[in-house]
Amino acid sequence: MQRYKILGFSCRADVRPTAESCRQILAKAGVEGYAVGKTKVFMRYYHADQLNGKLEPFSTAATLMSKYCRGFAARSKYGGLLAAKRAQDEQVKKLFNDVERQAAGMRDVIVSLCEEDDKRPMSYWDKPAAAPSLKERNYKKSGKAKGKMSRAASVKWFKEVESKKGSGIDDDGGFASWFHGIITRSDAEQLLTGKASGTFLIRVAESRFGYSLSLLFRGRCKHFMIDQDADQRYLVVGNDRTFPSLNEVVSFHQKHPVTDDGDVLIASCPTEGPRDDLDELER
Repeated sequence: MQRYKILGFSCRADVRPTAESCRQILAKAGVEGYAVGKTKVFMRYYHADQLNGKLEPFSTAATLMSKYCRGFAARSKYGGLLAAKRAQDEQVKKLFNDVERQAAGMRDVIVSLCEEDDKRPMSYWDKPAAAPSLKERNYKKSGKAKGKMSRAASVKWFKEVESKKGSGIDDDGGFASWFHGIITRSDAEQLLTGKASGTFLIRVAESRFGYSLSLLFRGRCKHFMIDQDADQRYLVVGNDRTFPSLNEVVSFHQKHPVTDDGDVLIASCPTEGPRDDLDELER
């Protein structure tokens, strides 16, 4: 019964080892000339070969099924490994693209500074640094020992140059809700604290001729420099795209992220109390 059950019954059938069960197996296998006793089945010498021959198709089928199952398992495992490998490739590619983009942005800044230095006469380096002109971009760090640029110079630069371009001015002729005057980095962070992700403001830089974008994204305050290239086009330092005006920088990044993290400009930072920082830009 244990060896030849499959010849007379289904695989899942629960068959007791009785004389009748043995007769059914032998009958379906086409064996003749046997005898069933009380506890034994008496067969001729060639009956075992007949029964084993009947088992061969089942052994072949089991081998074939085992082959396909192993193949399916191997293909499933390979598919998972391949998908993981491709996802890793995408992450590595994104990493290198980010590094290349940021490096290119820093390279552009450094090249711009070098080009400006090359235009200076040699006598310039033998005398104390003069105050930059309105058309120059000042990338020097602030500090009294290094001749910190005055707040008045930033205000004058905005009034004489930027206000005529409409920087930070809305369609009604007033300052845009996202535009702020000369406020510090810490003041910007304080204004953004507790606001929703995507809240932003743009402030006039005090230590250089340009702007700073402050953006609250996923609970973290991010700051970006906004400057102008040699063609007086505006750009977020680190990005390649340039814009003809400051307002278009904001319009573009209200639909497209500033970085690959998905940090889009969603809402202007609300302000409370008097706007002294804007009053000095209007006077």
